[in-house]
Amino acid sequence: MGNGYIATFGQHMSTKIKCGVVNVYAEYNLNVKTILWETLSNLKLVHQDLTWCFYGDFNVVRSVNERTNAREKGDQLKDISGFNGFIDKNLWMELSVVGKKYTWFKSNGC
Repeated sequence: MGNGYIATFGQHMSTKIKCGVVNVYAEYNLNVKTILWETLSNLKLVHQDLTWCFYGDFNVVRSVNERTNAREKGDQLKDISGFNGFIDKNLWMELSVVGKKYTWFKSNGC
């Protein structure tokens, strides 16, 4: 457990594959998120023998088309670039959300 995540380690009963499952809740601040991304990358590096699943609220999107809020584009691009770099560095694959386009929205539609 650390700032922004909880990790559970185990072994799949029938296949005996060792795995790590990490629930993420990132703060909105880019500096804090960057530290979290580095921590998660190091966790994966230390436990290379595990199959991993990272899920939760990373509080960032992968492209500007995924967010409809009024944040400055420059700020969004820093978040997006850092997050995509984090994903690429770890050779991770994003699983698509089925159903809704957005995972969170305000009740007033904004």
